[in-house]
Amino acid sequence: MREESPELQSSTGNDSAPRIDRTEASRVQKLREFMTSTAGIVTALATIITAIATISGVLYHGKGKAQRPTPAFTTATAGDRSATSFPQPISANARIQWGPGNLLITNGGTSLTNVPPGNYQNVVGDIYGGDSSIAPFAGTTLALWTSNKRPTAQQCQYLTTTQADPGQSVQVVPGSVVCAVISGGIIAIMRVISVNSADSTIETRTIVWDLPGN
Repeated sequence: MREESPELQSSTGNDSAPRIDRTEASRVQKLREFMTSTAGIVTALATIITAIATISGVLYHGKGKAQRPTPAFTTATAGDRSATSFPQPISANARIQWGPGNLLITNGGTSLTNVPPGNYQNVVGDIYGGDSSIAPFAGTTLALWTSNKRPTAQQCQYLTTTQADPGQSVQVVPGSVVCAVISGGIIAIMRVISVNSADSTIETRTIVWDLPGN
């Protein structure tokens, strides 16, 4: 067998080494392109999934708001609570028994159930005037109306039933509104015009309602 010369051996070795390097580089390049392409796909999928989740959350949140029940009663301020938040009992036979008209409340006793209401010598009154106050006789309950809105008979009835104590008097000044509920269904709404502490008389503008059965 013929031996190759050292020069030929050296030339052959030098030619084969670059071919191996180029093959390895090609494989690395293909792998890099594959990884780059896969990362792009994963990124795109992640973006799509995030967008779908965001849209679903918005739709679900909006649906929850639409189905949220509305409170049966609106929230009222302390001064306006009597006029807006009380349920209204209704009597089909409710009627004005007297008034509106001027009524003087005296210390000797004033009847609200008589027609017309007033101060009678032989009649025990339902209320009487004190020192800047109105006080009840037995069978009458009083409550001070604190809203700026004019009360109805039903609102006065509810106020005295739920927030007043029988036998309790109320302090008044000009402009005060007092609800009086008398057993038997008589309800009086009295707006104070003037107060005379010297003789315990109180001038009012009064309307008397008859709510039988209440």
